[in-house]
Amino acid sequence: MPINTPPLQQPLPVTPTGGGNGNASWPKAWGNWMVQAWAILAAAEQSGVTADRPTSNLWVGRRYWDTTLALPVYWNGTAWQDAAGNAV
Repeated sequence: MPINTPPLQQPLPVTPTGGGNGNASWPKAWGNWMVQAWAILAAAEQSGVTADRPTSNLWVGRRYWDTTLALPVYWNGTAWQDAAGNAV
């Protein structure tokens, strides 16, 4: 997914409203950019030793490269597991 520049640094799609001020769509454009940025950061793979695995903001399928085990582990909703589904 390409990373776009923040909307304040690129031409904004403008849809005039009511008074025709032309600024009605900048919040939407900025919000769309923030959603893309959050998705990119959330998808960034973390890595480290077993003791440093994330403990908050986890979602099912989240990948973490465990440098202690030298393999990727995944969050299954309640615990970390390897690709075969074994608890690690």
